[in-house]
Parts: sequence; structure tokens; C-alpha cells
Amino acid sequence: MLSSELVAEKMFKILKGNGHDLKLFTAEGSDTVDPSAARRFYMTVNGSMISLDETENTRNIKVSLGANVDHQLLKDTLGQIKG
Repeated sequence: MLSSELVAEKMFKILKGNGHDLKLFTAEGSDTVDPSAARRFYMTVNGSMISLDETENTRNIKVSLGANVDHQLLKDTLGQIKG
């Protein structure tokens, strides 16, 4: 299994590669500029958040869309992250 740090870096590269301006946060909610330490990726333009949630045995990616965001606009980006 890939490390959480590597997964976070890959998520960052996909989001930035798709042109999203991001704010990064650690699992505790602190600001960070280190993609490998980030567990929450906030897309500033559309107010959406993608989180890498992990427990001892599982790792999940959760998406919270901004109030006025059409999920179809993020479909390709989310497909790349899922893949």
C-alpha cells in the first residue's frame, strides 16, 4: 500500500495540474505548504474540499462540494484522483 504522504502528494499534483488554486491543511487543521503533510485540500475558487481521511486500518478520500458547484465540473479531476 502507498504511504499517506505519497497519496497526498499525488492528490496535490492532480489538483494543481487541473488548474485549481489550493489551500492545504494537515489532519489537525493547521495550514501547511508541504503537500505530503496535507490531508485536506481546499479549492479556493469553488469552495470545495477534498480530504484524505485515515484510521489505523483504512484510508478514504472524501469530497465536500461548495454550495454552488456543479459536480460535473469536477468529474474528470475526481476520476483522476480515484484512479
